[in-house]
Amino acid sequence: MTTPEEEFESWWMHYPRKVDKGHARRAFAKARKVASLPDLIEGADKFGKLVKSKGTPAEFVPHPATWLNGERWADEELTPKAPLVSRRVFVPEPEVPAEERMTAEQLQEVRAIIRGGLGSGYVGVGK
Repeated sequence: MTTPEEEFESWWMHYPRKVDKGHARRAFAKARKVASLPDLIEGADKFGKLVKSKGTPAEFVPHPATWLNGERWADEELTPKAPLVSRRVFVPEPEVPAEERMTAEQLQEVRAIIRGGLGSGYVGVGK
């Protein structure tokens, strides 16, 4: 039969972030009252794979005690999902034939109209 310390050490090997071991040890003892050692190890393994697949920086991985106190081994999202693929499709602008392009003067007139001014030769309604 294994001791509580041996159980903790075997779980500790599987958790992806190794910080605050004292608090983790106490949280582990509490967690063992409600979960089996295989469940805790399996949860830590799955969580580690999820963290790795997402590329989560270490500072955003919960401390082991936090993970244990939150009963995170029972979380539903412990399986890495396929990476998201953008659904945006690039559609190139159609090529406008040279004879249909605006001249610099025409473009300037359009800009003046948009700004509320009048371009040369423009006959506006109500002005």
